Amino acid sequence: MKKEVRTRVNPKVAGAIFIAPAIACKSRFARQLVESVMSASPGVYRMAAIIETFVSRPRAVLSFAEIVRETGIKRATCHALLIAMVETGLLCRDENKKFSLGHAMANLVLAARQTSII
Repeated sequence: MKKEVRTRVNPKVAGAIFIAPAIACKSRFARQLVESVMSASPGVYRMAAIIETFVSRPRAVLSFAEIVRETGIKRATCHALLIAMVETGLLCRDENKKFSLGHAMANLVLAARQTSII
């Protein structure tokens, strides 16, 4: 029997990449191990939730408020993540202060297509 452990993101956005399967067994150690992995780097899961918001809407241009509403991430945390994602090229921010996928994300997609996985 399997048990799912979810992060604290909006369930509308939470896809397969946000679910860690845990074997529901009597071992408390196994449960604690999975839970610690999920909580070890919550920023990564939050950033993945932001990316998933854009991936689920091709060519999306979203405002800060829309991203906060869709992901369920707190405003201050979301703002910090968005700024970092713009600085690294994962997202772009236009003159109307709306966000869209950036050139680094496009490069990531191109690199993924060159692998044998996709």
